Amino acid sequence: MIVRTMEPADVPSYCALFRRVFAQPPWSEEWSLDAIGKELGKTRARKGFIGLVAHDESDSAGFATGYRLRWLPAFYLEQLFVDDRRQKTGIGRALLLELFLRIDGLVILLTKQGSTAETFYIHNGFKRVLKVRFKGKILLYQWRRR
Repeated sequence: MIVRTMEPADVPSYCALFRRVFAQPPWSEEWSLDAIGKELGKTRARKGFIGLVAHDESDSAGFATGYRLRWLPAFYLEQLFVDDRRQKTGIGRALLLELFLRIDGLVILLTKQGSTAETFYIHNGFKRVLKVRFKGKILLYQWRRR
């Protein structure tokens, strides 16, 4: 498994994998490939964007995307997802570790309370911000030093 910088050629794989992963519980969301591509385009256009892909010889197994916030000295981890057939194999952790090599300081994210995603982030050192809820999600944070 290789974790590398996301390239424009990775966008179709990102969109297809995003659609499949987020159609599964606990998210159970329906996204069109076009809508996913537009959201990714907005994220990629932000200053301080970082996109990572976990890739093996056959295909893309997971992605992480985010950007530096303008209004807070922090990095916002917008998406981190792994092929649902390959979860719990270390791919998500590998994406996080590579991300942590590239950033310094506060990392924040939103995720669904009580989900396996929340458990994953807490297991990897993130903390809950108490009583902060946004669109049914909770805010998690981690202070990182390189």
